[in-house]
Amino acid sequence: MKSEVESLNRKLEAIKRIFFMSWITDIILIFSLAEIIDDEDEDFEIKTPVPLININSWLDNNGKGTLENLSDHVSSGGKSMQTCVYGGGFSFLDIGKFKEIVKVQSWKDRKNVQLLIKEEQDEYLYIYASR
Repeated sequence: MKSEVESLNRKLEAIKRIFFMSWITDIILIFSLAEIIDDEDEDFEIKTPVPLININSWLDNNGKGTLENLSDHVSSGGKSMQTCVYGGGFSFLDIGKFKEIVKVQSWKDRKNVQLLIKEEQDEYLYIYASR
């Protein structure tokens, strides 16, 4: 069954490439501040979380670029966001593989990891939890 689904996904990707110059997928990845703050560090140094490094490495190795920090651009109300928000728009992204890459990461606070995906033809974002 899994191999049939993978085969269909490969065929769909090939069709997209033939008929469309680009096929944009919007990605928004949301996770807890617990991922970027090292509780063991007395200075509470903010670090790029390993799961995000791994996800961006996979994207970059597949010629897609990386997710960008969107929460750094929000300061309405004079306060910083209390959630980490990363996102990007990617052409011809293999959504199945991307969801799996996000899912297999060793998140500190997995229950607060949310993945929102909207493909070019979709009317709305689909929400995936990493639980």
